[in-house]
Amino acid sequence: MTNDQATADAARAAADAAVGNLLRCWVREIAVPEPADGILRLELKASGARVEAPVAYWSAAGWHRFGSALIRRDGAADPAGVTADPAALAGLLAREAGAGRGELADLVARAADSAANAAAFLAARLASPADPPGTTPFLSGEQALILGHPMHPVPKSRGGLTGP
Repeated sequence: MTNDQATADAARAAADAAVGNLLRCWVREIAVPEPADGILRLELKASGARVEAPVAYWSAAGWHRFGSALIRRDGAADPAGVTADPAALAGLLAREAGAGRGELADLVARAADSAANAAAFLAARLASPADPPGTTPFLSGEQALILGHPMHPVPKSRGGLTGP
């Protein structure tokens, strides 16, 4: 696998994880029941959009797993929809929740930041899968959370913090 391919794979995996986190949080906060037909459908009236995602696993504890989420808009040029990316989905969900302009922009930025950081962490782990010498068991356990907490909407965002 080339370095470019590994980076692209890490970015796709991080984006999928970020979208999954956002969907899990929305489902929990809005108390969306398990869909009978295995397709999560969210009607977002504030933006006139629908989000649809196949449910790979519905968890009693809330750690649901979803396939690729699509954003659909009535009357759009592409009725099949577009694959949801973290920033776009965060914007739609924030708008639906009634977030103000500043809050909406903040969540969109944090979602993009979180996905980018997770992609960098995944790419680094692919390049060097072993812990560095001298790593404590505690630090090893902490570093194993490459994608962050699955129930947090933006687990790897560094909003308000400086870089590494």
